[in-house]
Amino acid sequence: INQLNSYESWGWYSYRVLGLITVSVLSLALFVLIEGEVADPLLDIRVFRYWPFINSLLLISVLMVGLFGVLFYIPLFLQQVQGLGAFDAGLTLLPQALVMAALMPVAGRIYDCIGPRWPATIGVAIVAAATYLMHNLTIDTSREQIIWWLMLRAVGLGLAIMPIMTGGISVIPAAQVNAASAFNNIAQRTSAALGLAVLTAIFTTQQAQQLAGRAALLPADTATPHLGGPAVPDWVGAYATYQQTQLQVFVGGLDDLFLIAAGLSALGALGALLLRSGPAPATPASLAVPRQVTTPTAPTNGGPVKDVAVANGAVMGLANPEALPAALTGEMRPGRGEVAGHARLDP
Repeated sequence: INQLNSYESWGWYSYRVLGLITVSVLSLALFVLIEGEVADPLLDIRVFRYWPFINSLLLISVLMVGLFGVLFYIPLFLQQVQGLGAFDAGLTLLPQALVMAALMPVAGRIYDCIGPRWPATIGVAIVAAATYLMHNLTIDTSREQIIWWLMLRAVGLGLAIMPIMTGGISVIPAAQVNAASAFNNIAQRTSAALGLAVLTAIFTTQQAQQLAGRAALLPADTATPHLGGPAVPDWVGAYATYQQTQLQVFVGGLDDLFLIAAGLSALGALGALLLRSGPAPATPASLAVPRQVTTPTAPTNGGPVKDVAVANGAVMGLANPEALPAALTGEMRPGRGEVAGHARLDP
């Protein structure tokens, strides 16, 4: 993240940026190597053996980039371009949160009936379409129009997020669900942070290019408009022209970002087609968490009844597992001085 934020002053090919990239890649490789060797890893990387889980992480990352990118730049647009206050900008974002909150339970019921593929595909496709519509943003776009665009995106996010996450977790063995949940959280936070940093780098570059392009198209002898009365200096008009150009460039850079986010979401819709279709299959016995059943054993030599823990057909507490039926039923083969169901009576 630091190298993405500092590329403008350092340059993409500077030694510092290249060094940070190298250290980051080597540190990640070392972390994976260590976690794969220790007996009790901080993050169990064995969950990446399951492709549906990897696919769900990729899809969640795409959605988080688009979600947090819009949540970051739309308030900036409302405050810096349209002059709204922080409270009014926050109220503009409120309806999309309400839509997502209302659709999450509905998405869960749909997932239980038909699986994650179709709600995720339809939801991500709606996100892509709504984000594409937002690339038509201008300085004069009404607040109501922005709210409708955001609510449409929220419909797609509400339909897609829960089925994608649940579908990925459902293929993980019960013993590794905790590790999979941890990777889910890491993917969300990391993709949001890195995605926003990358979008900001692209946005800054687009702003500089558009401003340079507009300046190149303006003739050098263009007259500066005079604002106000005779006592107002000419530089006030030049400053107003520059400020208006900056706003136009800001909105143009946002439009480019929304196009990029729409393209990523469209790729995510294709990836959602690889998710499982249909209800979740029953958990195999080999992946289920062992259950322990406590069963009393027959009394021996008048002693108290002892408990035997049975887990998946294995008996703990018996020296000879073959004695399980007799111990559970209270019947023992008669021998010297023994009768069925009773211990031998010693004189």
